Amino acid sequence: MDDLIFPIFVKHGKGERKPIPSMVGHYQLSVDELVKEAEEV
Repeated sequence: MDDLIFPIFVKHGKGERKPIPSMVGHYQLSVDELVKEAEEV
């Protein structure tokens, strides 16, 4: 993989994973959830 584009939308809170209705499959994530997501990539 030469280039990776990974849109990240961060929000306040803990354990938050809020869907973005206009962007199917994307979420607003709290920092703790973002760490989990990044570990999977």
